[in-house]
This record gives sequence, structure tokens and C-alpha cells, in this order.
Amino acid sequence: MKNALKTIILSACLFTSISYANAQETNKTFLKGIWELDGPKVTTPDGKQLVLVHLVKIFSEDGTFQNLAFTPVESRLSHKGKFVVLDDNSYEEIIESQSAQSNGKLSGETYKLKYSFSADKNQLSLKGVIKGNDGQEKFQLNETWNRVK
Repeated sequence: MKNALKTIILSACLFTSISYANAQETNKTFLKGIWELDGPKVTTPDGKQLVLVHLVKIFSEDGTFQNLAFTPVESRLSHKGKFVVLDDNSYEEIIESQSAQSNGKLSGETYKLKYSFSADKNQLSLKGVIKGNDGQEKFQLNETWNRVK
């Protein structure tokens, strides 16, 4: 009886750990790809909606990411680093470098972000807190990203 109980408990623990690992890998797979920030828009005098800065986030299969910024006059790497999926609704960005024009203190920091997907997995919502240049928590991050197809 004791051996049967041990087998059941060990099987349950193994199933739980495999399910947890699979959920993390699945969410990493969902993150993988190119995302465009549904960013701030400006209305022109003739009523057109324009995005002044296009931001793109690329999650790679090897666990790295990069954010790119595109404006009418320049394109640049905003910041890059590694990402680690922690659970079904949070991941960490470990920032390795950032451009001089980036807002906030990113380089050398690790940020834990909450994430969620739309039902079709083509929209990604991110929430968190980002430090300012003085190292104090300043920016409430609340972003919506659309998958680039």
C-alpha cells in the first residue's frame, strides 16, 4: 500500500513539473516572432492617423530579444537582451544594452513583466514598472503589441 501511494505521489509530482515546463515552453513559443507596438498616434490636419515612432520587438527562439525604433529620420536598436518565461503570465527581460536615446535605465537591469495574449495569440499585452535614468521606479509600462504576419 505504501509503495502504491509513493508511486501515485511521484507520478503526480512528475506530471505537474512536466506540465509546468510545457506551459513555459508553449508561452515562449507564443512570444517568439516579430511584434509591433500599437503606439501613440498623431492626427494630421486632414484627419489621418500617423504613428511617429514605430517600435518593433523581436523574440527569438534562442531566448534573446531586441527592440527596434523607426522614425522618419532614423532607425535604431533601442535595447536588447535575454528573456525568460517564468510562468503562464510573467516573464523577465534581462537588458544587456540600450541606445543612448532610450528612455529610462534599462542596461544591466532585469524587469519582470506581466503578459497576456488575445484569444488568437496575435495581440500581446505587457505590464510592469520601468526605472528612470536616476534608477528609481518611474514608468508604468502598459503596452499592446500586434504580431507582424
